[in-house]
Amino acid sequence: MEPKTFLHDHWEQKPLHIEREDPRYYRDLLTLDDVDRLLMLAGPGFETIRVVVDGEETPIEAVSQRGPQGRTNTLEAIYDHYRRGSTVVLNSLDDRWEPLQKLTRALGAELSSGFQVNVYLTPAGKAQGFKPHYDTHDVLVAQVHGSKQWRLYGAPYELPLAGRPKFGDKVDGDAVPERELTLRCGDFLYLPRGVVHAATSNDEASIHLTIGVHSLRWASVLQTAMEKLFDEDVRFRRGVPAGFARDADLQQIAAAHLQELLTTLSTGLSAERVIEETVAQAVSVNSPALTGHLRDLESARSITPTTELRRRPDVVSHTTVADTQVVVAFHNKTVAMPRQVEREVRWLTGPFDAPFTAADLPGRLDQPGRMLLLQTFLREGLLTL
Repeated sequence: MEPKTFLHDHWEQKPLHIEREDPRYYRDLLTLDDVDRLLMLAGPGFETIRVVVDGEETPIEAVSQRGPQGRTNTLEAIYDHYRRGSTVVLNSLDDRWEPLQKLTRALGAELSSGFQVNVYLTPAGKAQGFKPHYDTHDVLVAQVHGSKQWRLYGAPYELPLAGRPKFGDKVDGDAVPERELTLRCGDFLYLPRGVVHAATSNDEASIHLTIGVHSLRWASVLQTAMEKLFDEDVRFRRGVPAGFARDADLQQIAAAHLQELLTTLSTGLSAERVIEETVAQAVSVNSPALTGHLRDLESARSITPTTELRRRPDVVSHTTVADTQVVVAFHNKTVAMPRQVEREVRWLTGPFDAPFTAADLPGRLDQPGRMLLLQTFLREGLLTL
């Protein structure tokens, strides 16, 4: 399916199930042996691992306790729970597994959203992790090993925000799902936030990636913009008139003041400015791509006009001009340069990753200026050797 078709027909609207009949489709992301190795190397605290059975989560600290003998080998305790039917969850695996890190960066650039990948390892034998529930973020599911039965029950509350209880609308055990499907190795499933779902394994172990999509919502965009306005205008920070609940005249005064504040909101929030600030926020929602950055830092002082550099292809940036500066936002920070080098900066932040040297830069900067510009962005992580 083309991305544009997906966004138009399914995004925030309805589930999508893609059957590929290709068990090797996700082989470069994660395998059963990879999970085995990740579990072995997860110690000593195992803070990112959960154990879930029939909807009940067992903290790792409790898993590692075994009677009067006290603490036992935590990894063996996790496997003991798994052997007895528990689902093992590896949280935020994209933080420490490079293939998933690359995936989330690419998805983040495509959808202007933050991503987090949790891995669910469920043993064979109709084992179930969480009971029917909905999530408050959209979910992309990739089945990387085995298969799983999914039951979808519709969306009782459309597109819930993060503050709404995640397990607020549970489904009765006798409820009939609106849709049942089998997710086989290589298959894909998209669930808009709010769709109630549950899944169980079949006659083999199942591993699927739950790729959570943390998109920017209008509610949070407006809330952030209003909080900034409140910080700039003291009238919003003043209290409602003391005693107004008992005084009709004070209530009228309060209503008039509120109308004044509402007018200020409508005039003080520029749509263009709010979107500009939101774009700067969106380019920094995922982890920085900084492979080889230590080498770059060591070499930054010694690069020459003939040194070949390139723009990091995984970096998403946003360039704006403000007063006397050109400002580049990326990696959850901003780098400001004099406005006179706007042309050079926009060229450096353009959509390309071919090697170049100082001589390739456009504009009228002299050679020392070009070298300073390149050294700055090499140190900050926009460029690499």
